Amino acid sequence: MLFRSCSNSRSRGTFSPALAGLESIWFVRGDAQAEEYWSFVHHCRTGGDHARAGQWYDIAIGPLASSWRSRLTFLGADQISFHTTGAERILNASGRHVL
Repeated sequence: MLFRSCSNSRSRGTFSPALAGLESIWFVRGDAQAEEYWSFVHHCRTGGDHARAGQWYDIAIGPLASSWRSRLTFLGADQISFHTTGAERILNASGRHVL
């Protein structure tokens, strides 16, 4: 399952207008049949980038691939990657919290 979004973000009940303006791509499933996810991973691991139509996604979120050739993910692990200066700026300006 794939979500592409530019939606409102909430953290601990607080609205973040800065996050709401970021372009993101979200992958929920990373099983062997998740074609959109593995197609994206294959694209990135073979020299492609995290972009669409020539413009980078600010944030990419989804399962953490352990072996893209075998379509395996690390169980219970997801990754969040920040790919643009704007996304990096928001991350660096955020408060640090231990969960």
